[in-house]
Amino acid sequence: MQGMAITKPYRHLKVGYFRKRHEDRKTKIPTRYSVHAALNLKGDWLEKAGFLTHSQVRVEVGPGKIIIELIKEPDDGHPGHVVQREQ
Repeated sequence: MQGMAITKPYRHLKVGYFRKRHEDRKTKIPTRYSVHAALNLKGDWLEKAGFLTHSQVRVEVGPGKIIIELIKEPDDGHPGHVVQREQ
């Protein structure tokens, strides 16, 4: 990832929603739907930033902020560590 130029370091996205279906456990008939916030990230820019398909990420959530960091997979089979962000 070092030396890679990100042409658009900021993206403007819109928070959407997804509908969750709630159903009766016995009959499996839907009883109601609930709406929840959703954010969908997709595009070639993810791969250019180092987020390849099947990569694992760490998501840090704070008031008004979400930070997504790539988790590097080590060769030794132990859990990965967060890749340091370049300043």
